[in-house]
Amino acid sequence: ERLAAMDPAHANWQRDLADSYATMGGLLNSMGEPTRALTPLRKSLAIVEGLVQKDPGNPGWQRSMGLKARSLSGVLKGLGQMEEALALGERNLQIQLHAVARSPKNTAWQRSLANAHNWMSALRWIQQDWDGAADHAGQALEIAQRLAQKDSANSDLQGTLATAHSRYAQVWVSQGLLDQAQLAYEEAFAIYTTQLEKDPSNAGWRDILSDLHAELGWIQECRGHFAQALGHHRANLEISQGLVAEGEKREGWQRDLALAHMDSGRVLLAQGSAGDAMPHLEEAVRSFVQLVDAERPGTLLDCAGAKALLARACKQQGDFEQAARLAVQIADLNWRPQSIDSPSRARMLAELS
Repeated sequence: ERLAAMDPAHANWQRDLADSYATMGGLLNSMGEPTRALTPLRKSLAIVEGLVQKDPGNPGWQRSMGLKARSLSGVLKGLGQMEEALALGERNLQIQLHAVARSPKNTAWQRSLANAHNWMSALRWIQQDWDGAADHAGQALEIAQRLAQKDSANSDLQGTLATAHSRYAQVWVSQGLLDQAQLAYEEAFAIYTTQLEKDPSNAGWRDILSDLHAELGWIQECRGHFAQALGHHRANLEISQGLVAEGEKREGWQRDLALAHMDSGRVLLAQGSAGDAMPHLEEAVRSFVQLVDAERPGTLLDCAGAKALLARACKQQGDFEQAARLAVQIADLNWRPQSIDSPSRARMLAELS
């Protein structure tokens, strides 16, 4: 900030300041403070917008502006501010389209375009615009497959490709097309399994693999294949426990661990093993209670869904008084069905229904 204030016309110092704000915002968001993250992220975007106004023909500033709009969009999505999140996502997409049109052989910009389509697919999915979500996923998949064929060793490209498969899978699950969804999730699973064989300590890839276990487990649950489902959920639980044990205060990993407990408990209930399910469900509720934030409606839905499942377990064991207490607590949370921003939260809503 001091350097940028000394010479506001120095573009590189302004860029460095924008990147510093972006890093600060990303850290705050990962620590579970998205509202505080908004201020540095908005400052970061505003600085780059200023650079673009001074030098509109600079493709680097344009691309940076798009990526910072995408970062802000992600935090707004988590806060349930979908209108602005969607507008920023679309802005990023248009910037990346323009960049690729100007330099179609630039593989880094093509990958950014694929990522922009992947993000728009996620946002359209939240709006239940299945056609729009599938269209963006398809465009991301086409770009990523083409790039990956030329550079199969590029782990970033593999990640983009796996994400496109996962976006398609989300749409198909929502439409009840479980066979297609399973194939797409398995494509993504195979990509990340291969990547982890090369770098077993990569926490980001382990995190994504745990999410894929959760989604494949859910598909098996829908089919009534509870043993296979439990295998996936237990694998997810093991990965999530390892990530949380590493000590980083990432709220997303804590939530994933709570979800893994909840998923395991739900399958055990379906198998008639309420006693085995209870410890998992109690741990899920304990974790979700700690993560509740009234400014983020999704956290209220998480907690309500976990308590609803625990109430069901209590009823199976004949503890109707505890089930009634949990029902009162669920009502007090004042959760909203509009906070469905991921497949896991769609399952929360189904449990509450």
